[in-house]
Amino acid sequence: MAFVADPAKVASPKLKGKVERNVGIMRRHLLAGRSFRDVDEANERALKWCKEEIGMELHGTTKRKPYEVFLKEELPHLRPLPPERFQCPQWKLCTVHPDHHVVFEHSYYSLPTRFIGQDVWVRGDDRVVRIFLASEQIKLHQRAQRPGTWVTDPSDYPPEKLAYLMPAPSYCRKRAAEVGPQTQILVRKILAENAMRNLRKAQAIIRLADKYGNERMEAASQRSLFYDNLHYRAIKRILERGLDEVSDAKPTAAQLSLLGMRFLRDPSYFIPEKEVLA
Repeated sequence: MAFVADPAKVASPKLKGKVERNVGIMRRHLLAGRSFRDVDEANERALKWCKEEIGMELHGTTKRKPYEVFLKEELPHLRPLPPERFQCPQWKLCTVHPDHHVVFEHSYYSLPTRFIGQDVWVRGDDRVVRIFLASEQIKLHQRAQRPGTWVTDPSDYPPEKLAYLMPAPSYCRKRAAEVGPQTQILVRKILAENAMRNLRKAQAIIRLADKYGNERMEAASQRSLFYDNLHYRAIKRILERGLDEVSDAKPTAAQLSLLGMRFLRDPSYFIPEKEVLA
């Protein structure tokens, strides 16, 4: 025996009255005035209530005891539970980026080159991530266990096509050199660890040069390299806040009394070792 889900219409409570009625009964008779130590104690109390209390009262419509009817007429037809727990999947419409990956729940999953630029549906549960184009599954990955993980299938990168279908790391290095030496060093450092994984960041930094100009990009790159802060957001904020244009002129020293000079410290004391732009 199987069953069919028959959903009620939206905003039509009268069509599901018998189902919703049970919620109020449970609140008043099982939960009202009680507190439980944990979910196990609550489940134990609910099971006893269903079997020995509410389940043994005569039903207003059928005039029969629900738990007895369940044991006699319904239980023999029930199938065993599946061996694996039910998965509640998450769905998200994602775009396949030029680095061959989609971003799903703060992690990255690769797809073959031919899907770059297309919108795909990503379905993720506790174990796997399935990617669909229309109704066809085009990729299956193991689910990342922590945010920021890159799940990459090397076969998604055909070497003979990369140079023609996407801006390769070599192009980013060349474009950075055209901006200036500081930007070139910055982009080379970003691509040094994992060129394909950090390609999107390098592309975004080069676009900043297109927006703010080579001169300002060079100043921002120099500041970023000085503090060893290679995060794209930090570089972007340097340019947005005009920190690349801050004058390096030293302020004129103020005249202090002998008492005030006792509290002076060398200027190097106040220089932070690392810049953090919130």
